[in-house]
Amino acid sequence: MRPSKRDLATAATMALVLTFSLISSAQAEDTTPPAAPSVWLESNRWQSSPEFEISWFDHAEQETPIEVVHYEFCFYLIFCHFHQATDWEGKGTASTQRLTVTVPSGPPSTFGEYKVRIWLEDSAGNVDPSVTSNVVTLGYDAADPQHTTVYASNDWLNADEAHFQMVTLEYNGAPPASGIAGWAITRDGTLPGTSLDVLSLYDYGWTRLFLEDLAEGLNELKARPISGAGIPAPDLAVAAKTLRVDRTSPSVSATSAANLASWQSDVVALRLKAVDQLGLSGMDPAPSDEPVTNGGHIAYATSGGPPQLVRGDDVDLTVDVDGSHTVRYEAYDAAGNGSGEKTVQVRVDGTPPTAAFEQPPADDPRHLEAVVEDAASGVSNGQIEMRRAGAGTYRGLDTRLEAGRLVAQLDDDVPDGRYEIRVRVRDRAGNETVSSDRVGGGRMTMTLPVRTPTRLRLKTAAGPVGHRVRPLVRGRLTTSGGQPLAKATVTVLDRDPAGGDLRPIGSVKTNARGGFRHRVLARRPSRTIRYSYAGTRTIRPSFGAVAVRVRAGLTLSVNRTWLLNGQSVVFSGRLRGLPLPRDGKLIALQAKRRGGWTTFGVPPVNRRGAFKLRYRFTATTGLRRYRFRALATKGGNYPYETGASRSLVVTVRGL
Repeated sequence: MRPSKRDLATAATMALVLTFSLISSAQAEDTTPPAAPSVWLESNRWQSSPEFEISWFDHAEQETPIEVVHYEFCFYLIFCHFHQATDWEGKGTASTQRLTVTVPSGPPSTFGEYKVRIWLEDSAGNVDPSVTSNVVTLGYDAADPQHTTVYASNDWLNADEAHFQMVTLEYNGAPPASGIAGWAITRDGTLPGTSLDVLSLYDYGWTRLFLEDLAEGLNELKARPISGAGIPAPDLAVAAKTLRVDRTSPSVSATSAANLASWQSDVVALRLKAVDQLGLSGMDPAPSDEPVTNGGHIAYATSGGPPQLVRGDDVDLTVDVDGSHTVRYEAYDAAGNGSGEKTVQVRVDGTPPTAAFEQPPADDPRHLEAVVEDAASGVSNGQIEMRRAGAGTYRGLDTRLEAGRLVAQLDDDVPDGRYEIRVRVRDRAGNETVSSDRVGGGRMTMTLPVRTPTRLRLKTAAGPVGHRVRPLVRGRLTTSGGQPLAKATVTVLDRDPAGGDLRPIGSVKTNARGGFRHRVLARRPSRTIRYSYAGTRTIRPSFGAVAVRVRAGLTLSVNRTWLLNGQSVVFSGRLRGLPLPRDGKLIALQAKRRGGWTTFGVPPVNRRGAFKLRYRFTATTGLRRYRFRALATKGGNYPYETGASRSLVVTVRGL
């Protein structure tokens, strides 16, 4: 049969009573102290508050609830205080147990490190002071940190140093109990905050700070120390250090009163001058007892010589040795910024050139050649000169410089006699030497003539020739002693009909007797024709000229050769001798009379040389035959002799 509800309720009540009875019996029988807990800090090791939280877990096998927490405070394991607590967070639960402990007020001091350990007591009174937890260390420090020293360069920092600069921060004196955790930093001169920017490498307060890309000018670094307990130093204890930065290079220049673009014949004074920007490190020199490089200075070297370092912003130096010198120089400001190397060329030549004549060659006795040398600047120019021995001034010859030699041709178109020869030579520095020395010794003199003299004889027709006639010129070329010069070339020079200078129009060769024949061009005006023999290296040239007189050439025609008295004819013609004068030319038309030719008309000539005249017969009786001609007379700018046309006949019948 199934139990009733009443029977079930009675059975449950009895089971519950039995359970409580067993628990109470077990509690009454627990005599084991609680096991040692494992504790840790919930807060920072060092703090400025005297209250710390320590935590632990109760052991799972703990049967009797924990009722009391005993703990011990020891100041550096010497001065110990014992405390107990009956109330804490998490008591009676399986969660983390947390107990707030307060640093005791003494003795001997409240600031410093404390060692804390706990042991537990359960509700049955079981406790064993030797069964303690692990020891945790607490740091209590409410003291303000004091001054810090910033160690950094007192000198100006250059561009390289400003890119990466190391600064040392060091705490002054004994640090607080918690030590120095680090510093709050600013670089713009403002007061630092209270948060750590740089950690201390050691508890006593020391670290190195690396600053990058410092700005040009004054960089004020401020550092506020912060203790291990997180307490910042007061504003009065903030350390400051000014870092002076000069990132800009100085400028430097080289000046001289001499023209450095050219060679100089005297000592060259050179001045090097450096300038730095206002407000920066400047070019002030280092003290005399310090190295030159500790201040503004200029470094220079000449032609590969050892560097010279000079304090300050200027240097005066001289270059007095012959040669081309490269002066390298650079300025450094007090921060060590360099201007960058510059160079200037200084060329000095205080030594004149040398010169001496060589003996003229036998196959060219007029050839003058002087060997010229200059070791430093080199020969620039020169001239060979000559004068009659013992008198007069020297006359310069056309001289050229060829591969270390001055070369000229002796002018032998001067009176015969003895002549002195000298050379005037200059180098690029302006030094000049005047010398008549020969190579091997002696003075340079020459006796003219050094070439065989020549003679050119010319002959042609004495009177004027017709406009269309080619005059014959005969010539003979000989030495002054009468020896013929065969197969020599004689150049003919004539003038263009339109005017201008003489120009070569051809040449002729001499025969075995030195003679030649030449036909002059026709249809040209009166003129002088020149014949030229150029000579050779050993034979002098010769020149000659003949005057060719040419009559003016004219034509004349008439439109009617038979007519009656009272009728007219037209005479026309052309003047063949050109060019015409600018002011024109008149032609005389003449008729033949018993006493000679009589002019009856003077027509002008146009630009083409043509002329025309109408004439009317009015006084003819019977049958008459008249003879006419045109005449061009010599005179003015007209370059022809007087010339006439052929005559023509006109028949006229009168009443």
